[in-house]
Amino acid sequence: MQAKYLIIGVNAAGFYAIEALRRHDPSGKIIAVNGEEYLPYKRTKINKKFYPDKLDITKFQLADPDWYNENKITLLNNTKVLSIDISNKSAELDNGKIVKWDKLLISTGAESNSPSSEVFRKAVSIRSYKDALDVKDLINTSQSCLVYGLGIEGVETAAQLREAGLNVTLSGRSNVLLNRYFSKKISEKIEKLFESHNITILYRTTTEGIRSIVSDTKLDTSICVTAVSLKRKCATNDFLLYSLGIKPRIALAESSGIKTENGILVNSKMETSITNIYAAGDCTQLESGTITDHWHSAQDQGRTAAANMAGLVSTWPLKKYRIKVDLFGTYFFSMRPFLEHSPKELDLEESVLSSGAYRLFYYENDLLKGVEMAGDKSRAKLYELAVNEEWDRNKVREYLS
Repeated sequence: MQAKYLIIGVNAAGFYAIEALRRHDPSGKIIAVNGEEYLPYKRTKINKKFYPDKLDITKFQLADPDWYNENKITLLNNTKVLSIDISNKSAELDNGKIVKWDKLLISTGAESNSPSSEVFRKAVSIRSYKDALDVKDLINTSQSCLVYGLGIEGVETAAQLREAGLNVTLSGRSNVLLNRYFSKKISEKIEKLFESHNITILYRTTTEGIRSIVSDTKLDTSICVTAVSLKRKCATNDFLLYSLGIKPRIALAESSGIKTENGILVNSKMETSITNIYAAGDCTQLESGTITDHWHSAQDQGRTAAANMAGLVSTWPLKKYRIKVDLFGTYFFSMRPFLEHSPKELDLEESVLSSGAYRLFYYENDLLKGVEMAGDKSRAKLYELAVNEEWDRNKVREYLS
């Protein structure tokens, strides 16, 4: 098979690269290798839809089957690339076929970061639709679950498991929920919300403090674990689900001679160390050393790579991306200009609307650099625009009062 453009991995970066390539080059042959049996879908939806939805994959698809045919995309589902031959510009597939390419995009994504302990080897995490189906089966045969990880996906999954009727314990190393994205006040709001829905939270729990125990009353496929925090509180659960960040999939690139560190090294054009080979999304490491791990960032990286592959000149836009969390019907939003600790030069301004919505604005020289918000969901896109355009304080007060 011969392709002008070969895409390895059809996730956020891969799909939106395909979409952009077809726009820039209406006739160039595109072959996309999708490692899953399902049509490409929005991965970030799957851990939010256990309940009351039935994990219907058609609700998460990025495009219907006809779209690929209409745009003359050769989509190879349930197929993997075994190796890349840079000198011959070819890739070997697991079905024995060889694909020749002119331009290559690697968007292999990432896998869940997992501790090495025996307990976690028996645990589950959610990075794919199949993972979500496995967890759905556990929900149907279990009464309780321990979620380890106090980040976005851990918190969202804990809420969904509770809505599905399980007794849920949420634990992690930190002493606060979502401390990378929210101030103490909003974190405390989320904590109280969880407590009101009878979710137990164990802070400062190390992975070593989680150990498996035998339960004669459970099925062989069930796992019973005990989490022990520094406060010596205990919670016994039927299975363990962890969410501890990501590990970029770099093995394919690395074995081909493409430069990697923690991720596949790329510049602002999404070019790798090899001419005509690009990378985008969770598998990449930017020149700053950053691995973004964000759906919208991956979208923009895919589009940037596509433009350059098609012969245009494009650089990845250095803009801020929102974090949003919807928990038990309450909406939380963050676009902070930092992680975990606020720089001293930022001026903080709190505000509470008549509706009860809480906002925390971050200014530098009277220009908006970031915002946190709880409860004002209908204007979320306006908050995002205000941060990216760096509105001055008066404009913020005029449009977001």
